[in-house]
Amino acid sequence: MARPRKSHIAENSANASVELNAEKDLSAVATSVNVTGADIAELLTLVKSLKNEIDQLKLNQSSQKQAETLSVESDNKNTYIIENKDDDDDEFDKIEIRPETYVKIVSLFPGWLNISTRAHGKGKPFTFQSFGQVKRILYSDLVEILENYRHFLEKGYFYIMNKNVIRKNGLDEICNKILSKENIEIILQGNGSDNIISLFKSANVFQQETIIDMLISKMLVEEVDLNLIDKLSRISKIDIHEKFESAKQLQERMNSKE
Repeated sequence: MARPRKSHIAENSANASVELNAEKDLSAVATSVNVTGADIAELLTLVKSLKNEIDQLKLNQSSQKQAETLSVESDNKNTYIIENKDDDDDEFDKIEIRPETYVKIVSLFPGWLNISTRAHGKGKPFTFQSFGQVKRILYSDLVEILENYRHFLEKGYFYIMNKNVIRKNGLDEICNKILSKENIEIILQGNGSDNIISLFKSANVFQQETIIDMLISKMLVEEVDLNLIDKLSRISKIDIHEKFESAKQLQERMNSKE
């Protein structure tokens, strides 16, 4: 049988001493006020009951503090795990595209567009001669093109015709703001103004400017709905009529030199 620890012996002795002193004090008080032994016994019982309740309250408070400490430590551990968890489920990493895979690229620029695998036209060059022209480019080359000519993609000068390539390179947000060749042609045709306005608003600022330049080129050779031009001017905050007059004067000067 295990021997009681000294701390427990001291604690029990202290409790016995307190109870004995309380008994003596109560006996003295009882003698002075003529209280019977039965009354003293009842008072002692009440004191012991109150003491037990106080001890129980202290025990409950101690247990509650321990529980709160464990909860905080547990929360901290969980937070640490969340902050340092490796992203093993990255959807971009799951997409596999081999370097030798050919990817279709379409030019959305009204004229010659030059891009290459190195900055300033160095490296392997790719030239698009007109709006809507499509080229097949190796994925390995396209990755290098994006490193040097990403701003051309952001401006909507060309578009990648492969959803997996777009997703793999994290270009969803950029490409979602680029109108397709077909949607640009709908605007240029000028049929169905409500749909045209909606499409034009969904394009980014750079592509809106390109579309306006294409509309001005069209206005130089044929009539265009002026109401539509006014609406697009208000949306883009570009004075299309003024740009058209400047382009018209330039064309006239060039024709006169011929």
